[in-house]
Amino acid sequence: MRTIRYFIDKRAKNEPDKTYMIAPEPGLSLSYGQLREDSLRFAKYLAKMGLEKGDKVSFMLANGYQANKIFQGTMYGGFVVAPLNLMSQPSQLIYVLEHSDAKVVFYSEDQKERLTTAAAEVDRDIKLIEIDNDAESIIPGNEDFSQSLPEVKEEDDALLLYTSGTTGVPKGVILSNKNMVAGGEYTTLAHELTPEDRALCSLPLYHINGEVDIRDTTGEWEQRRCS
Repeated sequence: MRTIRYFIDKRAKNEPDKTYMIAPEPGLSLSYGQLREDSLRFAKYLAKMGLEKGDKVSFMLANGYQANKIFQGTMYGGFVVAPLNLMSQPSQLIYVLEHSDAKVVFYSEDQKERLTTAAAEVDRDIKLIEIDNDAESIIPGNEDFSQSLPEVKEEDDALLLYTSGTTGVPKGVILSNKNMVAGGEYTTLAHELTPEDRALCSLPLYHINGEVDIRDTTGEWEQRRCS
């Protein structure tokens, strides 16, 4: 089953101690085993909020330790991640928040004013959660989760990405788990990456090229470096 969850679980089982990600600014790293544990915990955190399979989860964050974990953990749980473009104009941000039907948005302190102003213009409730993008964890350590997660299939939606809206309103594009897996494989093949290589993720995680650069040619998860 070629899903985000499958490959996270597989790599965690085969090489739990191998480094998946390095976040230089906070000086933190994440192994494949920790990625699996954090993805499972974050997915259950969303389920405890009442989110169901296919519900949209957004974040308004620069690249960082937590942005990457939110990106992976949302898809791991069978939810759809919908990153918000930090360069959006106010009208574009309002439109995307309304159109995406996002249930929750994680954001950093520097985006608070823009996001809360835009969310106030949307005619439905959106749960806004401020986090520290460089924190080791955003979920209290004593939080207990007993929620079960839905099965995830290849054809299930994984990512909702919006265009820049230069010719009108931003256009929403849905990618399935299978799409995400294939995109990562093609990127890795094009750059001839091996499991021993490192890749610097300088493109933002609201850009498709930054989002699919996460896999190697064997279908295993590759080490990434987020800055």
